[in-house]
Amino acid sequence: SPPYPMVEAEYRFAHQSGRWIWLHNRGRLIDGNDGAAPRIAIGTSMDITARRESEARIGHVAQTAKDRLQSIMDAIPDLIWLKDLHGVYLACNATFERFLGARESDIVGKTDYDFLKPELADFFRAHDALALAQGGPSANEEWLDFADGSYRGLFETIKTPLRDAAGAPIGVLGVARDITRLRETQEALRERDEAYRAIVTEANDGIVLVDAQTGRFAEFNEAACAGLGYTREEFARLGIADIQADLDNDQVAEQIRRILETGRGEIET
Repeated sequence: SPPYPMVEAEYRFAHQSGRWIWLHNRGRLIDGNDGAAPRIAIGTSMDITARRESEARIGHVAQTAKDRLQSIMDAIPDLIWLKDLHGVYLACNATFERFLGARESDIVGKTDYDFLKPELADFFRAHDALALAQGGPSANEEWLDFADGSYRGLFETIKTPLRDAAGAPIGVLGVARDITRLRETQEALRERDEAYRAIVTEANDGIVLVDAQTGRFAEFNEAACAGLGYTREEFARLGIADIQADLDNDQVAEQIRRILETGRGEIET
C-alpha cells in the first residue's frame, strides 16, 4: 500500500517538573506485517517551548500597541479609517463607526459599496484613486450624512497613500474633519464685512480707518476722498501726517495710541 502522509502538529504537555512545555511532533503511520492495518507510528518531537513563549510575548506587545493606537484613534473626534488598495476597510475609529452606523468588526473586510449609495461610494473611491495616483495627500470637501440621521455636516477630507517598508503603496489613510461651524463662522464674518463696507461706502460723511501703528489710511469711503479732493488711488497712499502739515507720523501714532488707551480724545491739528 502507498506510504501514509507525514503529519505535523504542536501540543502542550505537562513536564515532570510541573511546568508546561510545547513539543513539535512530526511523524507518520507504518503498515503492520503483510499489509495489515497500521499499528505503528514513527516520528520525532522537538521542544519548542522557548519559541512559543517568545511568540506569545511578541504577540502581547503587538496587541498592546494595537490597543493603544486604537484608543488614540477613538479619542480623536475626526473620522479616521484605513483601506487597502482595493478599497477594503482595514481599520477605523469610533467616530467613523457612528458615520457608517456599524461596529469596526462589521466594517473591516467590507467596502464603501456595502454601506453607502453607489454614487457616494463611487465618489469616495475616485478620491482614493486620486491620492494613490498623486502619490501624496489629496483634499476635498464633502457633505456627509451620518447613518442614523443624527447629523449632517461639511467635512474636509484628506486621503494619503500608505506605503510598506520598501515604499510601495499598500492602501489609503483617510481623515475627515468637521468644518461646518468654521464655515458658518466664515460666512457670518463675510456677510458682516459686506454690510460694514456697504455702510462705509454709501455714507454721505467721510469715514476713514487709520492704522494705529503707521498713521496711514487703512480704509476709507468716497466721501472722504471727495471732501479733500483726492482720487481713491491718491488717498490710498496718504496718512494723517500727509494732510495735516503740523504733524509727523510719530506724533500721529502717539496721539492715536493715547486715544486707544483712554477711550477718548481727538487728533490735534
